[in-house]
Amino acid sequence: MTTKTKSLNKTIAFSFLPVIALLSLISITGCSSSGSFSKGDSIYVNHNYCEVLHRLVKPLEAQDIDTMNISDVEKDELKLKLNPLAKPYLIGTGTCLTSKANSISIGQYIDEEKLTYHNPFKDTFYEEKFIIIHPNEANIHEGEAHYKEPGLPKGYTWADHNFYMSAHHAFKTFQKNLSANK
Repeated sequence: MTTKTKSLNKTIAFSFLPVIALLSLISITGCSSSGSFSKGDSIYVNHNYCEVLHRLVKPLEAQDIDTMNISDVEKDELKLKLNPLAKPYLIGTGTCLTSKANSISIGQYIDEEKLTYHNPFKDTFYEEKFIIIHPNEANIHEGEAHYKEPGLPKGYTWADHNFYMSAHHAFKTFQKNLSANK
């Protein structure tokens, strides 16, 4: 390889560093259509889109078992089955939020974080940025979601009382989905 070719290859490689850095940053922080939300902001989804609500589950811990209304023998048996490698993740609730009118938000923004969620169709886990949302009860539709986990996974409990939605589907303004009206 000539010196000129090596110099050209080095120049090309260094010219991609900003792109690589940007892609790495997006990968770490998550990329979302949500823009910058502040606590209390209204959240919208595409018109007639059913946004599945998720809940966070966490592995049972000894202190969770201690609060259960079961015998000490049953508590000891459960504690022996604890999995120290289990991690928290999100599961679908079977409930969805829809935005059927221009002026109705699906809820208010609380916070956001990158979390793992379970895809029951592929039985795989993915990491994605999720928004913690206080749902607008007028837009909650029980049992209309395209999937629902069968309940709490064995060895898990609810991690909190929050509802979560994909940050990729959240908007600060109403989004009319023209294909939904065809």
